[in-house]
Amino acid sequence: MNQLNVSTTGGKRRVSGTWVREEKGIIVKGKGTEADSMKRCFRSLLGLFWLLGFVSSAEAIKIKVAEVQKGVAVIQGSEGAKNATITWEGSAVTQVNPNGGFSFNGVIPADCVGTLSDGVDTIAVVVLPCTPVGSAVPQTGLITSFDQNNPQRDDGALQKGVVLPSPRFTDNLDGTISDHLAKQCQLSGYS
Repeated sequence: MNQLNVSTTGGKRRVSGTWVREEKGIIVKGKGTEADSMKRCFRSLLGLFWLLGFVSSAEAIKIKVAEVQKGVAVIQGSEGAKNATITWEGSAVTQVNPNGGFSFNGVIPADCVGTLSDGVDTIAVVVLPCTPVGSAVPQTGLITSFDQNNPQRDDGALQKGVVLPSPRFTDNLDGTISDHLAKQCQLSGYS
């Protein structure tokens, strides 16, 4: 089935035409030189890698502000799906503008971590500074009571609170620090 042309130019032999060969039980057909086929394959792979790079670099929601102000969560972000509806904790709160930006005031989640979605991406947003509802209060460490009342009512007698975890803080090595007492995660360097 091979229709090959052989030419010699400058001492180099060039084989071109239509060819068929069997590789590992698979019939491979080609047109042009094998080098031309390799170039086409390389270009196809290069195009595929470019496409994968483009898709993987697609814009994802970015949060610029997520903080408590006057008793509400203030959230500002960018790169949301254009003109999409933003939901916060399952409720629609605003629309993404044509540039991908959004801003809203919403409820403070009980655990200080809210769920935000633009219909394409859903992310967890840590609201700072925030104290989760039901946060533990550590024991003072006082073990001797100095209260003259009966019954005694000071920390030494009552020893209320939870035992301070050790270690209390863990650096997660990703720009966040976990507080094992408050059971929350916060950005390192946040003040």
